[in-house]
Amino acid sequence: EFVLLNTTSALCLDGSPAGYYISKTGDPSKILLNFQGGAWCGDETYEKTLESCYQRSNGGLGSTKNSKPSINGDQGGLLSTDPSINPIFHDWTKIFAIYCDGAEYFGNRLEPIPYKDKKLYFRGTNNVL
Repeated sequence: EFVLLNTTSALCLDGSPAGYYISKTGDPSKILLNFQGGAWCGDETYEKTLESCYQRSNGGLGSTKNSKPSINGDQGGLLSTDPSINPIFHDWTKIFAIYCDGAEYFGNRLEPIPYKDKKLYFRGTNNVL
């Protein structure tokens, strides 16, 4: 199930709400938190960094606008519910945190940065909290 955070302090680069996927089929006393990777949106100069983050804000690593309603954990890996694929965590409740802040979840800027036709938000810390 896809869940959007209902707060103005946890936002993706484009200002859409941060979110996560949760599998409620596992044991609620055992929780596996998985952070999606995505690398930094950055470059060698401030202007190039803004452009990189602006470009990222238009896609899945900078926005939740086009997130799917659910993801399939049985494709393998830590999210799998198949004990032969995931013998340790197959029966755990799994949370998959969406990466959309451009700064490896470290963004902690209160005010957005205006750039071109939008504002860029760097709120990764709040997204995690």
